[in-house]
Amino acid sequence: MIPILKTLRTLLAYLVLGLPTLLFIWPTAFWIKKNRAIRSAWISFDKRICSFAHGTYDRTISGYTGQFMHKHKRFEYQAKFIDFFAELFGDDPDHCYRAYLYELGRGLVKP
Repeated sequence: MIPILKTLRTLLAYLVLGLPTLLFIWPTAFWIKKNRAIRSAWISFDKRICSFAHGTYDRTISGYTGQFMHKHKRFEYQAKFIDFFAELFGDDPDHCYRAYLYELGRGLVKP
């Protein structure tokens, strides 16, 4: 598939599924590090969106992005965007790459 079509398909999936979800759970973002239930809800929504957009199982958008951020420009920009907001809400730098390494360690990444 042409890269621009892949990018548009992914963006459409993120917007169609992610925007309503984000609007629903956005007010909980500031407590994501303090409350396990809130963190679990965020991760659950993230995994469902990634599953729909990329055909993965039990992977997060951050982990998927971290896997391809050095191979495709679109994922490099996506990683910068995600990393910026992850740090804004209290996470350490390189959120996407660390998520990828975590998923790799759990055996969720297929070669």
